[in-house]
Amino acid sequence: MNKYCIIRLEKVKSWTELQARARHNNRTSKIRETDTYDVSKSAANEILRPENVKNPGAIKAAYDGYMSKLSRKPRPDAVRAVEVVVTFSKEVQDILSPEDQKKYFQDSIQHLKDKFGEDNFFGGWLHFDEETPHAHLFYIPIDANNVLNFKGFMHGKNAFSQFQTDFYEQVGQKYGLDRGEIKEEKKQHVDVKTYKKELLFKDVHKELKLFEIDATKAELEKREKELKAREEQLRLREKELFDAFTAVKKKKMMTSMGSFRS
Repeated sequence: MNKYCIIRLEKVKSWTELQARARHNNRTSKIRETDTYDVSKSAANEILRPENVKNPGAIKAAYDGYMSKLSRKPRPDAVRAVEVVVTFSKEVQDILSPEDQKKYFQDSIQHLKDKFGEDNFFGGWLHFDEETPHAHLFYIPIDANNVLNFKGFMHGKNAFSQFQTDFYEQVGQKYGLDRGEIKEEKKQHVDVKTYKKELLFKDVHKELKLFEIDATKAELEKREKELKAREEQLRLREKELFDAFTAVKKKKMMTSMGSFRS
């Protein structure tokens, strides 16, 4: 039986994206074909923060409050927030009671507050209207210098792997759950310079392929012309032989007729 604790982290790089995610989590946006939640069960969901979050301006006001704390203007490519999704494999619902499931989420929230900071906890939602209960937790990565600094919280090439290991050891293990597979471990990370070289190589390789195709096409066209010329030569030769044969036959016929007259 699969009984994995599951935690995922995604970067949010704009206010527009953050707002869209919050609307989905609030269940205030119109349900779409791609949404999988059951509206009839949405009343069981819980909003942890911020207060009055369903007020259209509440989330923006809360977000602006965080931005006003910054000691300097963020870079255009700065990570504005992180969304952490905490859940467990479907089978865990048969192992943990509803009370223990809520305790699992509470411990998860505390674990993340310890990592990102209590003051950086921007928003949280518990969803019980989908196939598996889960939490959406948002943190603004502001460091001790009041700067947006995602790398200050998640640094090093094995940061995501360690992030999931820490969660398993400090939360999941407590509830008898196993450590899930880490997708990041299966990816091969490359630096930007190498990545650009790979893209360049792919472009060059593509151009070479096109060149080879063009060259092959030109060669085929050349061979086709040569074959047509050869066929024409054979046709002319065949005509010459036919004419010669006809002439010889005619000459023999004339000779035979002369002998007959004699």
